[in-house]
Amino acid sequence: MSQMKSMLLAMLFFVGFIVPAFLLFFIDSTNQNAFLKTTKEITELVKEDAGVSDRVKSVVNDYKTKGYTISFTNQHGQPVNGIANYGDTIQVHYQYTFKSVFKDQTLESSNKVFILKRNGENRPGWDNGGELQPRSVVRLTTESKNATHEETFVIPGMTRLKSVTSNTGSVEVVRVEGNRVTVRATNGSPSKKVQTGGTVMADDTKIVTETVVKTDEKELPNTITYNEDGYEGTLNRNGAVDKKQTGGEFIPAQTKEVANQPSPDYSDSEGFKGTLERYLHSGTYTPAQSKFVTGHSSANYSDSEGFVGSLSRYVYSGSYFPGDTKFVSGELSSNYNSGGYSGTLTKYLYDVIPGDSKYVEARKTFYGPFFSWDPIYEARWGYLNYEYSDQYGYKGYLTSYRAEYGPNSHINKNVTVYYYGEVFKPDIEIYRYQGYVTKPPTDTRIYRYQGTVTKPESDTRVYRYGGKVTKPAIDTRTYEYTQKYKGTATKKGLDTRTYDTYYQYRLTFDYE
Repeated sequence: MSQMKSMLLAMLFFVGFIVPAFLLFFIDSTNQNAFLKTTKEITELVKEDAGVSDRVKSVVNDYKTKGYTISFTNQHGQPVNGIANYGDTIQVHYQYTFKSVFKDQTLESSNKVFILKRNGENRPGWDNGGELQPRSVVRLTTESKNATHEETFVIPGMTRLKSVTSNTGSVEVVRVEGNRVTVRATNGSPSKKVQTGGTVMADDTKIVTETVVKTDEKELPNTITYNEDGYEGTLNRNGAVDKKQTGGEFIPAQTKEVANQPSPDYSDSEGFKGTLERYLHSGTYTPAQSKFVTGHSSANYSDSEGFVGSLSRYVYSGSYFPGDTKFVSGELSSNYNSGGYSGTLTKYLYDVIPGDSKYVEARKTFYGPFFSWDPIYEARWGYLNYEYSDQYGYKGYLTSYRAEYGPNSHINKNVTVYYYGEVFKPDIEIYRYQGYVTKPPTDTRIYRYQGTVTKPESDTRVYRYGGKVTKPAIDTRTYEYTQKYKGTATKKGLDTRTYDTYYQYRLTFDYE
């Protein structure tokens, strides 16, 4: 039963919600596609007929019966009911109402149509298909002395300007009025220069020579600058330098050998100087020596051969056993001395033997005289308690429980008292000794000294210095250096000419 209810609910949900939603989507989508197709068809038809022709009106009336409302206005918002002029704009307004699943739906749109032909005839610049063909034309501006030039050009048949370019500088469009284009050209190169007055005097050139004298040859330049009487130019060296001695003399350098000098830096009163080389004058050198010695009783070593040094200690014989400490317990004495270990121990409780108790009976005979008329009574109660102890360690007090005359009591006058009770044997504590004991170290070592000893080097060498020394040359000569220079010097001409500069731009107009 429950399954049947679930199935019915599912069917109701599907029929009530899923099916209407699907129908809504399908109907709306179909009508929207039809609306877009209609707007495209009417727009193309108006463009083809260059306005609202009879054919356009007939098609609009057909769509009116299908729920469409289509109207036409120009760029000024005024209704259009016929063929438009060339270049006009027609605004097409669309409204479409259709029945949807739940209520009526309305779609609205509008398109612009640009009229590019009139009464179905082609305009200049059009081909047979009614499309504009791109064109270009070249115009020259009027020659002007001003580099910035503004001018208006008429371009026949132009409906739309695409671009303007210049052969020099830059150009901008100021305004476009129909086929009249006003442009401004700037920053161009001059197209020509026209002389307005003045004259030109040519340059004058001549060959000149100069002589320069210096006392230092390095001061002679490679070129010199000439500037006299308006003539200017650069002169170059001409020929070799002429060298001439003007005074002084030259004494050449001298050399001699010296030896047995105490210093490498040599100089004397004659003017000889130089750096000498060292050489062995006398004596010898013995390098340091070393050897290893052992078994000596001192750390400081020296012998007759000259060897000395500090030795290191080592074990020559014997041995060493370090001390030790250990813990012992259970000893019977506080003084410990065994196996080399010794020490004083501390007493501690080693063990406890638990005590015991038992009941015993005893008797004791008492001899008179008795002072009572009843000796038995007197003996029992006069000796009520009896202190008991035995060889097993049990002790305690027994209590009398009866008394009677002893044997031969008529002669000895004795009474025997009987005792009974519990006696106790106490706990026995056993003590021992424990603690740490030590064993002292044993050292039978004998030390000696060993190591490496050295014999220092022996150096008795004596050095001296010798070699060649020189007396430098003496040059007091003075010279004079002469150099000749030759070159071309030019006297610049005079140019008094004046000019007017003209500008002209070559403009290319691209248009449709």
